[in-house]
Amino acid sequence: PWGHIAGKWWGSSHEQPILAFHGLFDNAASFDLLAPRLEAPALLALDLPGHGLSSHFPKGMFWNWTVMISAIRYLLKHHFKWSSVSLMGHSYGSCLALTYAGLYPKEIQALINIDCARATNAVDNDYINIWQRNTERMLTLESKSSPKPLEYEEALNKMSNRAMPLTKEQCQIIASRSLSNIGSGKYIFNEDLRMSCPSIGRNTLETYDALVDKITCPVLNVVASNGILFGDFMVTVRKHDEVMKKKCAHFVCQVVKGHHHVHMDNPEDVATAINSFFKHVNQPSLESL
Repeated sequence: PWGHIAGKWWGSSHEQPILAFHGLFDNAASFDLLAPRLEAPALLALDLPGHGLSSHFPKGMFWNWTVMISAIRYLLKHHFKWSSVSLMGHSYGSCLALTYAGLYPKEIQALINIDCARATNAVDNDYINIWQRNTERMLTLESKSSPKPLEYEEALNKMSNRAMPLTKEQCQIIASRSLSNIGSGKYIFNEDLRMSCPSIGRNTLETYDALVDKITCPVLNVVASNGILFGDFMVTVRKHDEVMKKKCAHFVCQVVKGHHHVHMDNPEDVATAINSFFKHVNQPSLESL
């Protein structure tokens, strides 16, 4: 509603695609290695608001989960006008996909979570203090006119040193939509500077409990062998898995060798898991656009 949402489309333009959401600080290019290996007729990976080639949030509007879900809802119901859809998400994008599936369970054909970070992204006991700090930080970041120009290698190093590290080759793939060349050998990050602040309005663990309880579609959880370490949250993750085993039409939890960006580390095995999942659940015919 306030700008535009960009994305990458693979496959037939005459078939409704699987809709894919990337992780925080990534973009649609993070699916470049996986998408060509999928047997689905089409896949559309979005640049979520504030990422890649999509619009930043308006001034005074801080990014949060509610706004992200609203943007997805707007795209699906007001732009594409799809009655149902299959969702795939990695990390933060998986949290959004799971949230959307819990809010609109009758509209979801299938849900694929790739190293889902829902438990570790839930509100914790220090949330009030975090809220206060991030409000001030977002206001400070909003006052900055533009990101700092960097040389290409500097930018890649910054990407590789984030909380969920990437190889240089993976950074180059994501940089195709994350960086803009401003001349003289300098680049700037396209992402909204405010994305560096933890979001306000995250789901609580209790909210996730309620969302998971609503999901009935077939679900595939792809877990990276060296991915997110849930620690104390593991009890919650296992509880959610047990609920989905009982309530979903089909539930599979598949461990795949790789780190958090397992769909980039090991796209062959992730694609095999996804293709096998769709064959087993006998996904309904996709709608024509």
